Amino acid sequence: MNYLHFASQGQAGLQAKQWQKKLALTADLSQVATHAHHSDVGLLLALAYPDRIAKARGVEGYQLANGTGVVLAGDDALSQTPWMVVADFQETEGRNAGRIYLASQFQPSLFDSELKDLLETHELCGWDESKGRVIEQRQHKVGQILVKTEMIAKPERKQIVSALLAYIRQQGLQILNWNANLEQFQYRLKLATKFDIASDWPQVDDETLLTNLETWLAPYLENVNNLPQLVKLDCFAFVANCLSWQQKQRLDELLPTSWPLVTGTSAPIIYDESGRALLRVRLQETFGMAQSPMLAQGKLKVTMELLSPAQRPLALTADLASFWQGPYVDVKKEMRGRYPKHLWPDDPVNTLPTKFTKKKTLGLAQP
Repeated sequence: MNYLHFASQGQAGLQAKQWQKKLALTADLSQVATHAHHSDVGLLLALAYPDRIAKARGVEGYQLANGTGVVLAGDDALSQTPWMVVADFQETEGRNAGRIYLASQFQPSLFDSELKDLLETHELCGWDESKGRVIEQRQHKVGQILVKTEMIAKPERKQIVSALLAYIRQQGLQILNWNANLEQFQYRLKLATKFDIASDWPQVDDETLLTNLETWLAPYLENVNNLPQLVKLDCFAFVANCLSWQQKQRLDELLPTSWPLVTGTSAPIIYDESGRALLRVRLQETFGMAQSPMLAQGKLKVTMELLSPAQRPLALTADLASFWQGPYVDVKKEMRGRYPKHLWPDDPVNTLPTKFTKKKTLGLAQP
């Protein structure tokens, strides 16, 4: 069995017949192989079986252009050859790679000349993790084998934006400037959807935002090429733009980000994934409040984290009225000894709130 048995038709056959004419051989084509250089045989086989061009893999064996894995006996004369064309091989059930029986050396430089038409060109734009930016490559492949790569200095803006969006989807929204304000905005909108079903609230959960990156984020990527530029984007403003002005006003009315106290303090309200609204405030500033605040037109009761004068947690309650009648008694006893300069009244519901010590509070109360 020889190589020309596998390469006597089509363009390969024409090439072989040219060699026969050049060598003035009168015998059949099989004798041409004895006069041809191995590079000529490699060219001939590549023309006949371009899908069997093979490149050495990093670990062991070779990959054919058609994607099949094959191996060569370790003592074979071609075992150290980086490129070859496989004329005959057999795949064995239960093995990851087929066994090569007949092959020839192959010169990849032929892709620059006689075999250049075998190469397919693909332009790929993607994220380079090591460089932290978008890069674009022009890849030349024969089947599934990468032959050579060229860098493209200036990718098109459309390609860059597409690569950025793909990278964000792969890594998740947290690689952006995903600050606490944005997370709070998501929690508030989720509650608004629950408690104000008559309004048409947009969905801004992570899954929806990732699906719709082209809508809310892509328009702001025209000057973004790398990770530092991506992180600087004000994503909160972009997501907030999903609401109309009227919706923003409605959201602030239903689910505000703070609660005004009589003392003048604007206490922040922190929302969480469970749907809880948490108000952290010094206990003395809640004097005079008989009930816990209510949000969403009375549909959501605020959980209050009551703090000591040093702003350390004293109690957590969603029912302030019950707290005054029960747990407050024990808190009052302990705190009077620890913070004697502050007010710890027996009747907190009928006591004016304050954020000062007893002395300063009484001084402010003087006419």
